[in-house]
Amino acid sequence: MKELNPFGKGKLRYSTTGQVARQNNIHANTVRIYENWGYISPVPRAKNGYRRFTPLHSDQVKLIRLAINFTWLSGRIRKLALGVIISSARGELERSLTFANSLEDKIKSAVLEAELALKITGEWRDKSSSERHYNEGYFSGGAARLLDTTKDTLRTWERNGLIRINRTIPEKYRIYFPRDIKRLKVISALRKAGYSIVSIRRMLLKLENDAGADIRYFLDTPSPDEAEDLVYATDRWLSKVKSLNEITPELVNHVEYMIKNYC
Repeated sequence: MKELNPFGKGKLRYSTTGQVARQNNIHANTVRIYENWGYISPVPRAKNGYRRFTPLHSDQVKLIRLAINFTWLSGRIRKLALGVIISSARGELERSLTFANSLEDKIKSAVLEAELALKITGEWRDKSSSERHYNEGYFSGGAARLLDTTKDTLRTWERNGLIRINRTIPEKYRIYFPRDIKRLKVISALRKAGYSIVSIRRMLLKLENDAGADIRYFLDTPSPDEAEDLVYATDRWLSKVKSLNEITPELVNHVEYMIKNYC
């Protein structure tokens, strides 16, 4: 663990658990949880056993409060956010800044990818009503190769109501026609951009009843019959990544401030 000046450029002054909690508008137990998780540097104890928090600890807690917003997402975004937190706790603030900058870039890319997927969906919606029907089709393996995915993924999308596939008679093999392939390309683009299966199904079902429905709205807005405790961040993907994009500069700036003050 790298040695930092825990008081920075300020006075030699310790804080209690309650004071750190109030400074960051959280419960004192939350501060203790962060300590137990290793999200802040080791906290010294006074002779009476009370914790003695330094300004560094308080700024680490503030950093956690910013970075933890990103940990509700999975994959690369979550790993980068945790990298910001853990590196700070280890006193590796330069490394924490590297993670923060990468996180900022990743969120910006996520916003662009989400918007591009929306554009692709809109173009597909506008053309699908006038496209011609063709008889030639693909079996599951050929369709999967064409879409650069797997047969299991195609079956998952079908089971989750994203598409209904015709079956050959009497063999009952799945047959994917060009119209299906185009729909699957849209689904693939939305999934790669981060949209959940639930939000995609919601939007597609709405389009079946109203071809002019607002794609952006229904991809990003859970319906009233979706239980609130079952709604995830990816069910509001576009608004989520946009809100995170707004706070990443604050996250980066805070790490830069910590480097200047404690290194």
